Amino acid sequence: MKDNYPKGICLDTLDQLHQILKETGIELDPYFPEATVLNKVHVKNDNDIEFNELMQELSIIGNANKYNKVIRENSITYECTNKTEKTSLRIYGKEQEIKNNRSKYNKIGVAPVQFKGITRTESHFNNPYSIRKHLNTKNLLEVLTMKNINHKLLQSILKDQPMIIEQPELQHMNLTELKNYALTLLLNGMHNGNLNAIRNEIKSRLGKDTKPTYQMNKIKEYLPMVKNPRGKELKSVIKLMEDLKEK
Repeated sequence: MKDNYPKGICLDTLDQLHQILKETGIELDPYFPEATVLNKVHVKNDNDIEFNELMQELSIIGNANKYNKVIRENSITYECTNKTEKTSLRIYGKEQEIKNNRSKYNKIGVAPVQFKGITRTESHFNNPYSIRKHLNTKNLLEVLTMKNINHKLLQSILKDQPMIIEQPELQHMNLTELKNYALTLLLNGMHNGNLNAIRNEIKSRLGKDTKPTYQMNKIKEYLPMVKNPRGKELKSVIKLMEDLKEK
């Protein structure tokens, strides 16, 4: 699907997909979209948003509830912590991804310039359980006609996350607030903002039967201020959410 690579598999490219499969010896019924049952679903949206700024903003806010945040050189991935629910959401710079895999994309005639300044968001539902939970259908045609899939998943991941980071006013903090801020500052420096490492650090200093839930909630509350002490409005994150809502 060289010419239509940016579109991917969608209602507009089903006939082309049917023809490509036929040319490889796979003959499908013309009505295959209505009959196809999916075991995995990957949904993508491309948005005209500079990824580096978006990545910097997403790194400020803490890990989301029930999702671990994994930061790599050109991507941020949110992975569901429920092992029976194989769900993740990956956000990455598409132009850089193509540059990093030039030989692969050269074969299909895709150049980095086609995706200049583009951020791609991908939802991955990698087993029937996650498909049923998030999409409520495994039918190909019904999935292709659904809207706002990435928006809904990202919205649930970032629920309760601040979109405006207030500048901390240390002189106005009471002793408890100052202690929480100082502890977060210390642990963030020790573990470079890695919440899993911070959680393990706290657990090692508590009794073996004590969960670090309270302490981690405080870390998540103060971490955005520690990471961005001058305050910041997360404009790129807000724009991404707004753009995905339109898709």
